[in-house]
Amino acid sequence: MQRYSIFLTPSEPDFAYLETLIRELCGKHGGHPFEPHVTLYSGDLRDMGALKVALSAATQGIGPFTLDVKGIECREEYFRSLFIAFEENPVPAEVNARIRDGLGMESGYELSPHLSLLYSDMPLRDKTALAKNLVLGASRIRFDRVKIVSPGNLEEGWRDTSQWRTLFHARLEDDRDGVEG
Repeated sequence: MQRYSIFLTPSEPDFAYLETLIRELCGKHGGHPFEPHVTLYSGDLRDMGALKVALSAATQGIGPFTLDVKGIECREEYFRSLFIAFEENPVPAEVNARIRDGLGMESGYELSPHLSLLYSDMPLRDKTALAKNLVLGASRIRFDRVKIVSPGNLEEGWRDTSQWRTLFHARLEDDRDGVEG
């Protein structure tokens, strides 16, 4: 069964800034670069058509929005090595709930909006030092796109970031004359 995730993608110039930061951190700390994103949902891909419909319906009426940065955090786990934590915001949870409702099934994915900056197996003490010393050049990040992404390397899965494939993408467009959500 093919896996997929739904990514919320930063708008320019936030995307360019974060992409550069991720590449620099990966270069210095032995990680593999990946595209900046916040994962909204993840599961097993059963029906691409139904997934596209669910995602389109889930984002209807939701325009570009910003998430306020809470800080830089780290965890022991590989996919939470070093990341931007965000202040509470209802929009990601609303989109996640709409996707679940649209699919009519639960994948077991637990939403925890964050934007990873590094995936690494380095010791936690090194991640902690990195988190303490990293100064982020943004206090808010704007998001304007969603996409369905799948790992191309079925053996390595998500760890092979060079093989992530975008299967579908869409812009967030608010039906309320450009009012931010």
